[in-house]
Amino acid sequence: MGTKIFSKIRASNKYISVIILAAIMLITMAQILMRSIFSIPLVGIEELSRYLFISFIFLGLSYYNRIDGHIKLEGLQKNFPLKVKRIIGIIIHVSSVIVFAIITFSAIYTNLSNYDSTTQTMAIPFWLFFLPTIVGFALLTIEEIIILIEKCKMEITAWE
Repeated sequence: MGTKIFSKIRASNKYISVIILAAIMLITMAQILMRSIFSIPLVGIEELSRYLFISFIFLGLSYYNRIDGHIKLEGLQKNFPLKVKRIIGIIIHVSSVIVFAIITFSAIYTNLSNYDSTTQTMAIPFWLFFLPTIVGFALLTIEEIIILIEKCKMEITAWE
């Protein structure tokens, strides 16, 4: 049951990111049109755009990790023997899990510490701004654990 739910979350997060990106473009276009044609700026659009941009970035992290879309320093690794490359790969994934988990828990702590705060313009609760960070890094941590398990299984198979 839990794996089915997480599989659906994994499959949907790229579509959610695309919808958020479209929303950013639409509200930016609406702001430009309202200012230039009607000389009436929409109050809070910059704040909303910022929130959507934060959501777009953080909610898309696990998808980019899953498709191996992040920047890598492969130039150094290509000169190592295969066994060393494999060990470095495992070390990188273990380190990533640790770092992403720390960021997730730090974001949770920051969110709980600032729970009663709101933004200045639209009075959006601060916790709402931090929610994409928490969800994004939690998904990224889980995604990295899945990748690490898959890599370890491949390594065990390769050593046999």
